[in-house]
Amino acid sequence: MIIAGGNSSLWMTYKQAAELGGQVKKGEKGSLVVYADTFTRVRTNDNSENIETTVPYMKGYTVFNSEQVDGLPGHF
Repeated sequence: MIIAGGNSSLWMTYKQAAELGGQVKKGEKGSLVVYADTFTRVRTNDNSENIETTVPYMKGYTVFNSEQVDGLPGHF
């Protein structure tokens, strides 16, 4: 699989880079990553019984390789 960015194993969102004092280089393209998980919703039915339902969800993020970011602290 080819991923835009670089060879570093460190990836971050635009917001994470900014919080570290970095700036994504102009013209760089991010890569999509998808986080999948579940959460449990508890509802009360008409008989006052608690019913647990597991709800799956997915959330997508655009991330950048640390090589695509200028101004990061030295250990990045």
